[in-house]
Amino acid sequence: MGVLKRLLDNLLYYTSLLDGLKPEDLEDEYKYYAALHLLQTQAQVLMDIFARASSTLGLGVDGYIDAGHKLRAKDIITDKDLDLYPRIVGFRNVVVHEYSDVDSSIVWDIITNKKYREVARLATKVVEELEKRGSIAEGLTKDNSVCYAKLYASFNVADPLYIRSLYFPRKIVIT
Repeated sequence: MGVLKRLLDNLLYYTSLLDGLKPEDLEDEYKYYAALHLLQTQAQVLMDIFARASSTLGLGVDGYIDAGHKLRAKDIITDKDLDLYPRIVGFRNVVVHEYSDVDSSIVWDIITNKKYREVARLATKVVEELEKRGSIAEGLTKDNSVCYAKLYASFNVADPLYIRSLYFPRKIVIT
């Protein structure tokens, strides 16, 4: 639970910083890019929460969008949430990979209408639902090893126990 709660705390902090922005702040180039970075980071944290939540449930995922489908299949999120999630991922991808092509009117709309709060709502919903179901507190099992190894294969570390210890620094009991 430690990692998911930390991620959620970070996301809520970024949301509070976005709450401090006014539409006229976006006319300042530095504040505009600060807002854009906060939106990007907020989206990335949501994506990480979805991936980790899927893994916590023992679900293998084939990318960030698939994590949303897996959470929907387990009734962690609704169809409406699943419709929103790929748009958040897509926005983050544009910001990261096509930085110069970001439509500033979209950023202005997100900030002015406080649409970024939907990201916080969605992240909170996932973490709270896992807590309610006891999925986080159950600890890790052998079945989770496959998911963690697949999800964190990019670390080039062969030992899933090591990978899990990086993100769950507590005594790990394998049943």
